[in-house]
Amino acid sequence: MSGKTALGRYLFLHLSENPSTPVLHIDLDEIYGSSPEKILRNTYQQQFHGDYNLWKNKADKILILDNLTNKAKHLDFLDFTKNVFDKIIVTCSSDKFNAFFRDEERLADFYQAEICILTHHQQEQLIRKRAQLLSREHPLTDGDIDQIEKRINSVIISNKIVPRYPFFVLSILQTYEAFMPDDLSITSYGHCYKVLIIAHLIKSGVSSKDSDINACFNFAERLAFATYESDGFNYDKFVADYKTKFHIQDSLLNRMKNSDYGIINQDGRFRATYLLLGKLYT
Repeated sequence: MSGKTALGRYLFLHLSENPSTPVLHIDLDEIYGSSPEKILRNTYQQQFHGDYNLWKNKADKILILDNLTNKAKHLDFLDFTKNVFDKIIVTCSSDKFNAFFRDEERLADFYQAEICILTHHQQEQLIRKRAQLLSREHPLTDGDIDQIEKRINSVIISNKIVPRYPFFVLSILQTYEAFMPDDLSITSYGHCYKVLIIAHLIKSGVSSKDSDINACFNFAERLAFATYESDGFNYDKFVADYKTKFHIQDSLLNRMKNSDYGIINQDGRFRATYLLLGKLYT
């Protein structure tokens, strides 16, 4: 988990601000049995308003594809889009790239880039920029930055819970800023994952009330084990079975699928590995 998905979404939002830049964003984990052309058309209709055929004829179209894996349908879809788009940005985990794609001929014409772990100096600069955005009216001292960095290092260095990727540094900062008490430190894998998941839920619109957070956690814990134990996982059947044993509002289920900050995809699988691991740990 390095922040590749967040980066891809940021690029999409940034590019889509310019009406003259045709761009689409597709999560390959969420493409199903439809034809590639139908997937592109449906995605366009979800993300924009207008005539898809006119849009398709525009020049300099850009496609952002997230979560490339070694599934045949992913590479087949990528091959199809090469004839439609002028520029394609593809993201995948470094583990999958090294295992499956380093010598893949169909990716030979792509330039490779990697999100690297921050150095100590880069981490300090990131923290300083973030703090300055939140404290425009009050000048920050080096002592203020040192205190913030001490909190970050208590998670990243002391406990080796998460790597020093920009995504995790910013997530921990936002977690402290949003609702973490000053005297509370993150001291274990389970606790770190838990507070990051809570941050996702709150940003998705889930109330911070214990009853709503606990309902989401109860659902997610059982979903994690069902996903982990079953190869033929069916989300709709899982929800139906869950509701025979527990009560949960449909609004909470919908918020857990929030397109920006939700913890699960539309098919009911966890959006990121650390979310699944977090539920298995806790």
